[in-house]
Amino acid sequence: MYNKLYSKEVCKYLFVGLLFLAACGGTPEVIPTPIPSPVPTETPKPTEAPTSTAAPEPTATLSATATLGVVPTATQNLPSVAQILADNGRFSTFKTAFEQANLDEALGDPGPFTLFVPTNDAFAKLPPGLFDAFRADPKGDLSDLVLGHVVNDNLALTALMGLTAVTTAQGDRISIQQNADGSLRLNGSVAVVGEPLLARNGIVYVVDAVLLPDIADLLLMLPQFTLLTEALDAAGMMQQLHESGPFTLFAPTDDALAALPQEMRQQLLQTADADSASFLRNHLVGQQLFPTLIDAGTVPTLGDTDIVVTLADGLVHLNDTAQLTNVVLQAANGTIFAIDGLLTVPTTLASDS
Repeated sequence: MYNKLYSKEVCKYLFVGLLFLAACGGTPEVIPTPIPSPVPTETPKPTEAPTSTAAPEPTATLSATATLGVVPTATQNLPSVAQILADNGRFSTFKTAFEQANLDEALGDPGPFTLFVPTNDAFAKLPPGLFDAFRADPKGDLSDLVLGHVVNDNLALTALMGLTAVTTAQGDRISIQQNADGSLRLNGSVAVVGEPLLARNGIVYVVDAVLLPDIADLLLMLPQFTLLTEALDAAGMMQQLHESGPFTLFAPTDDALAALPQEMRQQLLQTADADSASFLRNHLVGQQLFPTLIDAGTVPTLGDTDIVVTLADGLVHLNDTAQLTNVVLQAANGTIFAIDGLLTVPTTLASDS
């Protein structure tokens, strides 16, 4: 976990440092390679005076253009990505987040940038208190959140459609999927909507949901999962939930874990044994499930058990011991479903209680 956090910090500071250098530096001077003079023979023949020629111009490429910050003439009159955020009222929450994280100047020329910008409605769909939790740490959690929507490249739509994933300025991975109608999804569930907005230093894509960090990072920010996070950490499973997955975690809330007998709860939270880890893996699925796709049937877990799903009275019941709540979070590496009970009870813990 510490290695992951360290690498994220390196990515973030490298991102800002490179932007500063690009903004302050000029176009590098091209120095032609000297051509050696021909060696004269014993009987040199008279030759015409050489005609003076200019050094050949370097051939421009897309990568060279991006590196040197050269803006194609056709885009000179377009707004910058920062101006697009400022001029479009639908993006005011995202723009404010950039400013509060002290990153707004990082979007200046020359770029290039690709931004996946959530609308104000997308932020409004977050569970109550989650965005406030990000904003409580402007230079940490909030900075990580906004940089998780920025890619240091100018990815046109045709280029984006040819990729399966991109890496953000924060160092996180965004997976890309293409629907049957040609539209795009990010991280399995975040829709790219409308036409991309072209800028002189990049491109802006509008998305209908906030791109959140991975499951482990989200759990650490959500107060209703404090006991679950403690149990996962004790079982050595938090590192697994930083991995690319995909996963689905049926996450018992603090209220659900607090309902356990005290001895069982203490053993679960403080003991890193095989039985505790097996119990938690019974709540973890090795694929990403979405609310609209959950139906009656069985779902295999990473704990070698099955979750029996039944539907009744408009509610989703799991193993007849828990129900889905209204808290569903699409993380970078899967989905978190909050549940109001436990799916199984650890056998050893139950016999020891």
